[in-house]
Amino acid sequence: LNEPVLIISLKPTTPKTMLASSDFKSIFGQNNKLSKFSDLVKQKLTHQHLFIYIYEVELDSPLKVKGYMTVSKKELKQLAFPRSLQQYVENNF
Repeated sequence: LNEPVLIISLKPTTPKTMLASSDFKSIFGQNNKLSKFSDLVKQKLTHQHLFIYIYEVELDSPLKVKGYMTVSKKELKQLAFPRSLQQYVENNF
């Protein structure tokens, strides 16, 4: 199972608060921007409820985060993700 870069928040976020967050800036840098974001996605697990926003970020250069790899859109469709992310990938790429 694959995992995109995640920023977890215990409070609801908006695109504006996400862009201003120190977590976003430390991962994506100062000069990147949100190009698209999803509606709220809700997923029930046996032990918790997830409320997910999926943000697409335009990068000035490839992202370099330890333990992660860059993949093409074509490769992205071949990877396994949790159900909520898989549906987003299928509908948007």
